Amino acid sequence: MNELTDAEKATILGHEFGHALLEHVKVPTGAILEGEFENGSAELLANVLKWSVCCEVSCDMFGYIAAGGDVRASQTALLKYTTGLDAKTFEMLGADKLITQMLTQYDSLASAVVQSIISTHPLTPLRIKILEVLPSTGILDNFGKELTSEKVDEIRKQMSDHLDPLIRNIYPELFE
Repeated sequence: MNELTDAEKATILGHEFGHALLEHVKVPTGAILEGEFENGSAELLANVLKWSVCCEVSCDMFGYIAAGGDVRASQTALLKYTTGLDAKTFEMLGADKLITQMLTQYDSLASAVVQSIISTHPLTPLRIKILEVLPSTGILDNFGKELTSEKVDEIRKQMSDHLDPLIRNIYPELFE
């Protein structure tokens, strides 16, 4: 955490607070995906994986909001936190270059026929891509406002319409 800027720290803390607020820790996703439960059917595993991906994506949005809508801080926080690169190495490699590499990797993964790795966290290139497109979706325009249930349903649909294709490109098995 000492290697992060204030906006990057806000991103990470917002992400983790999102998990607490949304009570994601109540579902033992890692244990389920690792087969620690005897009744873990293929359908259960697929549903838990999709739920887990959605948890991480929604908490990335909390991080984005906590960073004041700073996409770059959200992306660099994710990269620094997942790679463990210190600030000096990160600066030497170049944040823009690393982000561009992640976006290129997303495109490569989306066009490749690969079986994605089952993990509680989606692949970093997917998360970087979602953060890149998030501001243009308008999904978070009503954040902090009191909304009708109809408006919440409309926003959920809008979110699915924007994000599902990005997730489907990497995890097609979640949509079968």
